[in-house]
Amino acid sequence: MSRETRTKRKEVEKARRDKMSELMRDYDETVFYPALKAVKAECADVGHGSKHNHDNGLGWNFITCLDCGAMLEKHGPNGELIKP
Repeated sequence: MSRETRTKRKEVEKARRDKMSELMRDYDETVFYPALKAVKAECADVGHGSKHNHDNGLGWNFITCLDCGAMLEKHGPNGELIKP
């Protein structure tokens, strides 16, 4: 695949991503994000379930709930706790 072909493919794929984002923006803001926020709040009310510890390889550590996906803790490269 030539560089020109790769560039054209990336342009076409980016145009599609941009269009999909544009089309979904209203739905995401009015339906998806509020529903996801409610799920995370409900999970917090009953107590987050299993937790997952993710290290990004650059010294940052993230602890998330495996049930709802909420970020529970974030630790910086020096081990400092940063509230999400």
